[in-house]
Amino acid sequence: MERRRLAAAVRLRRGASLRAGRCNIGFGPTRRALSRIAKEGRKYGVFLGLVTQRPAEIDPNIISQCSTMFVMRLSNDRDQALIRSAISDAGASMLTFVPSLGTGEVFAFGAGVRYRHG
Repeated sequence: MERRRLAAAVRLRRGASLRAGRCNIGFGPTRRALSRIAKEGRKYGVFLGLVTQRPAEIDPNIISQCSTMFVMRLSNDRDQALIRSAISDAGASMLTFVPSLGTGEVFAFGAGVRYRHG
């Protein structure tokens, strides 16, 4: 029997990243849903993409489940520290350049990125 894959997307409106944060009261169901998708979604073929200008406002448990990250310019120390804690030691040394990235420049880290040597 052939298995068909379905693609689905959920778009959260601007400001929705705050609902995934760790300090906001009243958005517990949203935090729990995002956390569950991040933790268990892969076994069902469901993946979560988060986009935020303030990663420190996202629950660290959700960030820790992200296997690939695209990091643009971050000047806030809390945001940089969260990203540094979520990536490998080899990638963490590259984060020193993050505050100086230009418009449209990005560092990509993780399982979804192929590195080519030479």
